[in-house]
Amino acid sequence: KYMILGGDKYGFQPYHKSHYVFGLDRAKPIDGRTNCIVVEGELNVLAMRQHGYYAIGIAGSEFSGIQCGLITPRFNEVKLFLDNDKAGEKGTKKVVEMLSPYMHIKVVQNAPGDAADLDIDTVRELISNAESVLLLQSQGKL
Repeated sequence: KYMILGGDKYGFQPYHKSHYVFGLDRAKPIDGRTNCIVVEGELNVLAMRQHGYYAIGIAGSEFSGIQCGLITPRFNEVKLFLDNDKAGEKGTKKVVEMLSPYMHIKVVQNAPGDAADLDIDTVRELISNAESVLLLQSQGKL
């Protein structure tokens, strides 16, 4: 029998999603710069790769100090493309708070859906129109 309290419900120990950044091992510079797109989940990372972008996933809208420590030595800039919902807004604020001392951040605004659900033209437009955190903060949008 599997013990629910011990994390053995499914026959294996669950991983701690706050300890991992999906796709970090394959993230490459975009446009010759050391930057990356940060999305919420694994499926979004795969979809972004299908659209020709290298992305990393933070496994939900939560963001930990461990994930911050994995990302900061690798990139000078990130484009944050979290879901356009309450959890995504909360996650955006947390990622901005934790990463902004270390790098420039741009945020994708008003995406009409999840990154995995959007066509390549929509993704390109959203990525190219991502706005600087400093601009968004000065306008009271973040």
